[in-house]
Amino acid sequence: MKAILGQRAGSTTTHGVPPIVCNSAACTRWVLNERRRPYLHSGVAHCARGPCRLQTRTAAAATAANQQVTTTDVVSWESYEDEIGPAFKDTLGMLEWQRLCDHLSKHASTALGKRLGLQLSVPLDQLSSERLLQETRAMLAMENDYMSLLDYGGISTFDAESAIKRASKGGMVAAKQLRGLVALLQGADRLKRQIQLVARQNHANHKGSLLWPLLAAVAQITVPAALMRDITSIITEDGELTDAASEQVRTTRGRVRALQGRINSILKGYPGEASEKSGRLCIAAPAGTKINNGVMLGSSVGGGMVFIEPAQIVSLNNELAAARAEAMAAEESVLWELSGRLMGVIVDVETAFNLVGWLDLLSAKVRFGTWLGAIMPQFTPWENVFQSRSGAALEKVQKQQQQQPLWQQQQQLNNDCKESLEPTQHTPHHQHGQHQQQQGGQQAVNWESVSAAAAAGRAAV
Repeated sequence: MKAILGQRAGSTTTHGVPPIVCNSAACTRWVLNERRRPYLHSGVAHCARGPCRLQTRTAAAATAANQQVTTTDVVSWESYEDEIGPAFKDTLGMLEWQRLCDHLSKHASTALGKRLGLQLSVPLDQLSSERLLQETRAMLAMENDYMSLLDYGGISTFDAESAIKRASKGGMVAAKQLRGLVALLQGADRLKRQIQLVARQNHANHKGSLLWPLLAAVAQITVPAALMRDITSIITEDGELTDAASEQVRTTRGRVRALQGRINSILKGYPGEASEKSGRLCIAAPAGTKINNGVMLGSSVGGGMVFIEPAQIVSLNNELAAARAEAMAAEESVLWELSGRLMGVIVDVETAFNLVGWLDLLSAKVRFGTWLGAIMPQFTPWENVFQSRSGAALEKVQKQQQQQPLWQQQQQLNNDCKESLEPTQHTPHHQHGQHQQQQGGQQAVNWESVSAAAAAGRAAV
């Protein structure tokens, strides 16, 4: 991982090259040093190339960490290619990162989890990597150590996501989407209870336990019980609004059914089958069938069938269209009321939605890692990595420092020998022979000392 990320954020220098300071707050930028190794640096001065596109992502990640809501970055690497640099991009290509994400997404259970797996990105600093590993380790303990697999069955993240988008924009949420949202909230509450139960049974519900990252996250799940109960009571599992939604819905739907019954009873006296074309009840008869004063509404694709509206039911069809419009207005009134209540708790709903996707992604990581037979990585401090690459040079320097006193001693002995071998100036002629004899003796003694010092130096080396 350090080979991918390079030097982590907050480091001062890399290989003696001072960091490039950036000017925008919370700005992160990839910089290449003289050895072409990318490293990440966070600074506080102004960016020469304008606001960094990673700033929004970094601020969002910090906000999520402060709120203990962990979401996965779904931004593709190509969206900020200029910031990551060619070296980082080539590293992802060599690692076949996208192929790895494709395999990871296949182990997810929900549509949201699959999308998060496909768009998974490499963390930008070591702290984020360590936090993600801690979360994965918690899910690994949940499923393998405590033998409790999380169940994501019945959770419709697609319909729930559509409902959240419509409600956040102030639109009316359809009945099917509301029902899918209820299924999501029920699933989120079920996952929360399951994690808390397993932690309580295994005495792992305290801070610092293996399951604490999961407990801290699911503690934020708050489901609107009253809203869920009302939606469940008036919307069927097929996404249809029941007559019990309101008195107006029951009345208008009763009128629609009454008009349809009257029209169908009249159509039984005509040749052909009762059908409906463009919202109007009519007769579907073979081509060439004649009905007195009948109105041709259209024909089938091949022209073998024609749709004829008898004159006797034209007024009734008009009343039926008006009754259907009133019934639809009554239904929309109920859906608008439910949508307004959903807008009031949209923050809690979004939190539950994000955490369900986060849990599903963690489960996919654990299952994929188990299938691969993978192990948890361990980080090595950057200083140790650097020293290990230049270990031979460092050992040589240390030996030289240890040998320095011996060399100084040898140099001192050499200087003493030179001073003793120099002839004394103004020596009388009659003393020349005696001085030469003493000088030769001194010379022999000094060279023996030099040889001994040199041997000691070689032995030390």
